[in-house]
This record gives sequence, C-alpha cells and structure tokens, in this order.
Amino acid sequence: QSEQCESLLNFMTFLHHETKDATFKPSKVTFNVVIDKFAKAGRSKQAESIVDRMEHRSQTPGMEYMSPDTFSYNSLINAHARSMNYESALKAEAVLRKMQNLCA
Repeated sequence: QSEQCESLLNFMTFLHHETKDATFKPSKVTFNVVIDKFAKAGRSKQAESIVDRMEHRSQTPGMEYMSPDTFSYNSLINAHARSMNYESALKAEAVLRKMQNLCA
C-alpha cells in the first residue's frame, strides 16, 4: 500500500509538472500521507526519502510551504522506531534533535 501511495505522489508530481494544472499539485498533506504509510510499514529509508524531497522542494522560491512539519518528522521518527535496529535509533535521535533546533 505504501508503494501505491508513493506511485500516486510521483504521478501527481509528473502531471503537475507537465500540465501546470494546480489540481495535480501535491500538497504537504499528500507527502505526509505517504511518509505515514511508510512509517507504519517500518520502511524508514523510504520515509526519509520523502522527507528529503520535502526539504529539497522547500528550498525553491515560492515552495517554502513544503517544508516538513511536526507530523512529517514524527512519522519519520516512528518509521525509524519500527525498523528495530541500532542505526535507525540513532537516526530517530538525529531527527528529534533537528526538530528541537528548528523550534529553538
């Protein structure tokens, strides 16, 4: 199910790029749904990839609204927690520190 969500996100992105039709423009909520699906499946690498896409997009002028939010980062921490390995635990801690720095 998470792959289907990501495929739909990619298709929406493609359609928006090709047609410039705002109807197809993925929102932050769209990205967060995909992150959440990967998180619930314990697929931290894929969840992290989507958060990275959001961070990258938010650097584009006019796209600042795409910056990951608390839900994005909490879902990523959840994905790392479900991965059940030491490296993921360290990554979850790094995401938490990043959130703290963003709020400071």
